[in-house]
Amino acid sequence: MKKLFLILLVSLFAFGGNAQGLIQDYAGMLEELESNVSNKEFVKAWKKQKKTWESNCKDASTVKQVSELTVEFISKVYEVKMLKAMIVTTENLSDQSMALSNVYTILKDTDLVKWSDSDKQIFRTKLDGLIAKIGDQQKKQDARERALLIKSVMEDFDSVFQSILNDSKKGSFANTINGAKEGNVFGVKVKFKAGKGQQVFVDGDNIYEFQVEFNTNNDALLASALKESMIKVIQERVPEGFAKSAKYDKAFVKNEGSRFEFKAEKFAFTAKQPSVLIGAKKDGSSVVLKITEPVFKR
Repeated sequence: MKKLFLILLVSLFAFGGNAQGLIQDYAGMLEELESNVSNKEFVKAWKKQKKTWESNCKDASTVKQVSELTVEFISKVYEVKMLKAMIVTTENLSDQSMALSNVYTILKDTDLVKWSDSDKQIFRTKLDGLIAKIGDQQKKQDARERALLIKSVMEDFDSVFQSILNDSKKGSFANTINGAKEGNVFGVKVKFKAGKGQQVFVDGDNIYEFQVEFNTNNDALLASALKESMIKVIQERVPEGFAKSAKYDKAFVKNEGSRFEFKAEKFAFTAKQPSVLIGAKKDGSSVVLKITEPVFKR
């Protein structure tokens, strides 16, 4: 017999707002599927646990619970039909709703013979509607979480950025550096609370550069929004005469970051001022900020 592999996504994520209604809608559709399975072997094997399972469906209030109920039901069908279920974990109710869609797709041709084509279409339409509602709710939840993360990261960004930028103008970050240089790197005592990998790097020309990354959880939308929030602050805090321009960097989205530097006809004037580079990594893992001291040190 041909084996079918179902990736059944077990979601542990709980929505706010309309969560309970969506979870109950999901549980109701799962019960509807179960009650119409006509496989005799399945019905016999399922008989002992059916009532408890139905009761648990009616009481389900979390994504974890409906995930477990889905696993319990479909694993029993697969056990009878000698099919293999692969179970992975996610933190997304949208993925869990797609798992229900996969279950329906596998059952509809061989185990839902009670249903006419019209019945199947009605269920499919209801399921698509549920998936759409869950998707909308997920987007709203994601937006709320991004806003909270950005607010947290930005709490001290303005003050710390000003401190480090001012320190870059003279003395090669003398008030930022902490301890002796190890290789080409100094540790730092002035830090962003949400930053990681914070250090002052010294290049081959003895130019000092403060470097930091802000984790964005592989979320490209979060990285983009956080970068724009930081750019607004940077634009307000760089000295008069500074301008933003695109800077090629293959590590960043679209191969470019945003560079802030003093604009002058003569390079010598530009080289006497610090510069700032900010960009979002292509994989959405972080926003990178670099503050470089003047090339021509005073």
